Formats: sequence, structure tokens, C-alpha cells
Amino acid sequence: MAAKLSPTNGVSYGTSYTVTAADQSATYVEFTVGKTDAIGTYTPATFNIVAVFNTKSSANATIANTGAVVTYPATGTVRIANGGSYTLTAGQIIDVIIQRAKATV
Repeated sequence: MAAKLSPTNGVSYGTSYTVTAADQSATYVEFTVGKTDAIGTYTPATFNIVAVFNTKSSANATIANTGAVVTYPATGTVRIANGGSYTLTAGQIIDVIIQRAKATV
């Protein structure tokens, strides 16, 4: 139900995540960004993020994200959930790119 991501270039995070049966039952998937140190300790981020995602079938056919509910339940975390005609199904692939967000005034 949650994937912990480390940066790919210092401020960007990306992954292709396969939806599990547990994700399908929970009706959402969460991605948390942070850093993993040299001994493997993961520390969640303390900054705001913005995310964009694409959903594909297990055969790599694009699935419309229409109705998907995207929220940010905690700092450094994005949640993608069922909504409208969007339903998570085990085996689907979510490609997500997450970027550190700079607050505007």
C-alpha cells in the first residue's frame, strides 16, 4: 500500500509500481519520498511535493485516470485512490513522477 522512494537526482522521484491485491482492497496507493542513508535507514521528506502519474494495464495499455482522487495526506506523501470511473486493480502499473514543490506566496 505504500512505496518509499529515494531521489533520482536530488529533487525528483520516479517509479513504476505494480498494484497489489492489498492495494486493490485498500482502494489506494501511497508514495512517500525521502532519502536512504549509507546503512539503509530511510528518512521521510520534510517538504511539500507535487506528483503526476499514468496508469497502465498489465499489458501496458494506458488506462484513463478520470476520477482518480489524488491527495497529499502528509508532507512528502501522495495518495492515489479510487474515484469516479478510476479503480485500482491488482496488476495495473502506476508510473509516478514526484517533484519537490516550492511554495508560492
